[in-house]
Amino acid sequence: MCGTRPWNDCYARPAWHGWPRGYSLVELVSALAVISVVAAIGVPKLSSYALQYRLSGGANQIAVDVSGARMKAIGENVYVRVQFGGQNSGILGFGSTYQVSTSDDGVTFTNIGPPRSLPSGINLYAFPQQIQFNRQGLASAPLTLWVYNQSSDWRVVTVNSVGRVRVQ
Repeated sequence: MCGTRPWNDCYARPAWHGWPRGYSLVELVSALAVISVVAAIGVPKLSSYALQYRLSGGANQIAVDVSGARMKAIGENVYVRVQFGGQNSGILGFGSTYQVSTSDDGVTFTNIGPPRSLPSGINLYAFPQQIQFNRQGLASAPLTLWVYNQSSDWRVVTVNSVGRVRVQ
């Protein structure tokens, strides 16, 4: 039947019934090279996004816990204290943990659970090292927390004297 179609079948190869036809080695290697280049560009960016995500998560975690401490003081009519940092130097607290505690008289405090930890690689500086909320939810003093990671990126958590918490 040569010549009955617009192209010439007379010289067409017979169908091969072995392995199914696929990609050649050159096509696979070039696709792998393109994927490798894209991954080499994207992976460092992805790791920096993960650091930023942990930093924002740590700052927001502190803000939520401080706001929760204030609400507990108002709701349960008790004094609530949040103490920052495992290592403290005078009025400056620093480290990667903080502890929430309550008191009926404002003097003798009882811890609520174990100390809370920030995500790995995230630390804080607190000035002053603790904040205390009275029964009306007012803070003992304004508080500024600097939350940072290994890349020296910072988020600042502030609490004013009426108990409003902000993350910047």
